[in-house]
Amino acid sequence: MKCLILYVFCKQLLFASIIMNLHTGEFSSCIANNSNHMDKLVIHLLSLEEVRKHESFLLAYVSPQRKDKSLEYRFEENRYQSLGAGYLLKKHTKGEDTFSYNKYHKPEGEEEYFNIAHSYNYIAFIKADVPCGIDIEKIKEAKEKLIKYAFASQDQKLIKTNDDFFKYWTLKEAIGKAHGNGLIDESIQDVPAKEGRVQYKNKCYFTKAFKLDDYYLSIALEDKLPEDIILQEEIIVED
Repeated sequence: MKCLILYVFCKQLLFASIIMNLHTGEFSSCIANNSNHMDKLVIHLLSLEEVRKHESFLLAYVSPQRKDKSLEYRFEENRYQSLGAGYLLKKHTKGEDTFSYNKYHKPEGEEEYFNIAHSYNYIAFIKADVPCGIDIEKIKEAKEKLIKYAFASQDQKLIKTNDDFFKYWTLKEAIGKAHGNGLIDESIQDVPAKEGRVQYKNKCYFTKAFKLDDYYLSIALEDKLPEDIILQEEIIVED
């Protein structure tokens, strides 16, 4: 199983950030303290190629509901994304039969917080002890119409390349998912397009974006700052 440390927390940099916030007044209610730290956060990344190699095993491994849902998909990519999601949820949570769903269709476990996302050839999953969100998107052409729809005029200045668009889009999506509503029933322009400690709807979030080849992946954690963020490539072991 391959692991890559993506991010190492630096207390000096955080302290400098806090001082800046105190002087500017920006996000003054989102100041970190020692109780807001967590040792590490693991991002589990599963490729569709890995799912494809173990399709027969996964159809028997996932819940009956997940199996039926996966087989309903017409296209192979969607079927593998669903099967891979079912595998990660069964492996890293108490199981899909323990979930409830909020009005935005976000799954919520019993006393556990997790989130999942997929795009083209990858499925990404995180689990934490606080509400969390994750998004992954393949970088492609960003249409001008979509930039104007998703970003307020001051934030549109941040978007100079396709990479920029998907970096900030995934940050918005991760924050929305951590909050519990994704980008449904909301003005997407109101969701912050920022890394670090941000405030959204009177709650504080730690956010971070990563470029992984031709994908952007972002995470958001409610009021928690991980010491390390580790990317772990999931290898399916049939047992």
